[in-house]
Amino acid sequence: MLDVIKKWGLTCVGTYRSHPAYSSAPNLLDVRAQRQAADEARQAAAAAGAAIASLPPCVCAVVAPYDPNMRSESRAARAAVMHFS
Repeated sequence: MLDVIKKWGLTCVGTYRSHPAYSSAPNLLDVRAQRQAADEARQAAAAAGAAIASLPPCVCAVVAPYDPNMRSESRAARAAVMHFS
């Protein structure tokens, strides 16, 4: 996927995690994965000669496709998204 992003001239600024059966609040695994992604982005930038200060933020989006605590007026379930960096 990162090759496609580069080919299109885009920059990946984060990761996506899914919590299919529980809250979208980040857990320890989410924080670890986000930290690893940020570290890899910094290493790649340094290898390419870019300054760390010039890097875009690294964001993690955690999506809960079904959160029973969130219901619309029609009682249909909605997804919850939480992001952090």
